[in-house]
Amino acid sequence: MIKLGTSVKLPYSISQGSVVTRFNNACKYNNELFEQLKPQISSGQIPFPGITSALKKITGGKINVQVCENFFQTPNNPAKTRMLVSGTPEGKELSKFEILLPPIYEYSESLAPDKLHIALHETRHIFDQIFVPKITRRMLNINENKSLNPKNVMEFYHKNIYTRKTVKTSEVEQKLDDFLNPLTTKNKIDLLQLFRYLLTTEKHAFSDGLKFQRKADKILGGITDNVVKGSEFNFGAKIKLLETKLKEVLNKASTDRNS
Repeated sequence: MIKLGTSVKLPYSISQGSVVTRFNNACKYNNELFEQLKPQISSGQIPFPGITSALKKITGGKINVQVCENFFQTPNNPAKTRMLVSGTPEGKELSKFEILLPPIYEYSESLAPDKLHIALHETRHIFDQIFVPKITRRMLNINENKSLNPKNVMEFYHKNIYTRKTVKTSEVEQKLDDFLNPLTTKNKIDLLQLFRYLLTTEKHAFSDGLKFQRKADKILGGITDNVVKGSEFNFGAKIKLLETKLKEVLNKASTDRNS
């Protein structure tokens, strides 16, 4: 099993509290990051090394995270967050986060202010993960689960759960049932938990991206019109569906144990 290194999670003394409390603290960290980046917004470029430094300062130097340019960006995927695993004498350990962002121009080390929403979207993912490390743990568990095909899992997630296509909740539910039915109870629980956490942090990330881009727009004196608002993903209804399904699976497992 890949361990979560101390450089990818906050000490319990900082991150303790309910899941809601932890997510609220992640929100506060992203607010603080925006405040630190404000001086660079009006200059027309936000240096990647400056974002890295701000992230390390906000986390007290406890989190190993680096921001750099995304050479392989596409219109549909301008940015990504990666988790980097290193080898230790004891085994493999997740030791670093890397955020890849679209540069102003090729080989630039700066972000344009009208792309701030992309950066604050990705940093919110980082803050959610360091405050709620079981998000990261579940992602790693799926990749290490020999009874599941991680590629198939994520293809299903992106095609049927994390999608902007307008589909009825009943259609999502039917596809989810078809996908989960052949699986063991444990795998069903793990996947439902994973999908729920992934959608929740995406909901937070899109909300933060829009909020902070609008704040940046006030500084710039204009409106950025290419910000994805997130409402088209219908996160609320899908998260509720996943929670309902999870409850059903857990209740059935409890009934089977007691019968």
